Amino acid sequence: EIPGADVVYSLTVSNSNSSPVDTGSLQLADVLPASMTFYNGDIDGTGPLTTNFEFVAGSSGLTLAASNLAYSNNGGSSYAYTPAAGYDASVNGVRFTPQGAMAANSSFTIRFRTRIK
Repeated sequence: EIPGADVVYSLTVSNSNSSPVDTGSLQLADVLPASMTFYNGDIDGTGPLTTNFEFVAGSSGLTLAASNLAYSNNGGSSYAYTPAAGYDASVNGVRFTPQGAMAANSSFTIRFRTRIK
């Protein structure tokens, strides 16, 4: 680990079941290690994305908007924190709530950026 280096987290969720996941029942929470600082800004700088995350829906049938993210500053006890722009060391948890029903035998990926302290 190199202090000051950026790390892009990649979370992949799979539904290997032959049944879809019910609409509105999926939440993914990730508590960050103490050695990481969350980046609340354009994940790819001058690239095509403008959000602090990238959502790759795959064949899941889900969507994810910025309004479907919530942030914690208390280790995931609650997700009511409003992050500051740029690197915000107070963010130590992120919760994603994709919208829709997740298709059977599908997966999706969420990416977000952090910096090593």
